[in-house]
Amino acid sequence: TILVNAGNYVVSKFTVKKRLTFIGKNRPTITSKGERIIEVLADSTSFYGFKFTGVATSYVNDNSAIKFNKTNGGRVENCRFDTCFFAVYMAHSVNITVHNNTIRSVYTNEASSGNAIHCWYSDSLVISNNNVSGHRDGIYLEFTENSIIKNNNSNNNLRYGLHFMFSHNNLYQKNTFQHNGAGCA
Repeated sequence: TILVNAGNYVVSKFTVKKRLTFIGKNRPTITSKGERIIEVLADSTSFYGFKFTGVATSYVNDNSAIKFNKTNGGRVENCRFDTCFFAVYMAHSVNITVHNNTIRSVYTNEASSGNAIHCWYSDSLVISNNNVSGHRDGIYLEFTENSIIKNNNSNNNLRYGLHFMFSHNNLYQKNTFQHNGAGCA
């Protein structure tokens, strides 16, 4: 377990290769130099109580604050994401929980914006009690199965509050979608 005290830390292209739990004390701010901030390659890695900011738009890379890549288990809870191209990105991952986070941005066009929570070829995710706004899609699932998406508020996104494609056996329950291009697709 790594405890991080309050303060502003500039971090880019940080890779987690062993199981760790990161706990922010008094909400430390992790600011990107514009690139991705953290890529998680280790199973059961978790983040609690941080603020992430400054992840820039990229037309080549899926820049994100936190990206789980081919992992089993993990958690992002009680974090805040401000102006992040992608906030939480899960690729080829299973058993990840994204709970009780605030994810905000102010994008003005779809081409230059990413998704707040992005799931790609993943399974058995729990996405709950998050407040997301200002992205292309609030919550996006593609080729994602057996997941629970509940009690989220997704509003003021350019395209969809919830967007799922080729995703099966998922539960969508008690989510609220307001002032998006459309609620669900």
